[in-house]
Amino acid sequence: MFLLSWANCGSTSDEKDYTGMTGSEKQEIGWKCKRMLDIGRVIHINKKLQESNMNMKVSLVKYIDSSISLENVMLRVEKLL
Repeated sequence: MFLLSWANCGSTSDEKDYTGMTGSEKQEIGWKCKRMLDIGRVIHINKKLQESNMNMKVSLVKYIDSSISLENVMLRVEKLL
C-alpha cells in the first residue's frame, strides 16, 4: 500500500473501501507517515550539520493553509548566530 499518497488523495469519504478504512482514516494515516519522514529528515540533516560544525539548523515550517495546498510544509534552514 502507498500510505503516503493517502495524505493528499483528497478522499474524506465515510464509506469503507477494500482496505476496510474510510477516506478520512486513510488520510490521517497518510499525514502521520509524511510527518514521520519529515521529522526523520530534520533529525538527520541537523545531525549532519552539527557533525560538520556548520552552525545551522533545520526545522519544519507550515507555510500555507491546507485549504490552499495539501503540500504545505517545508524544511527551513537557518544560520545560528
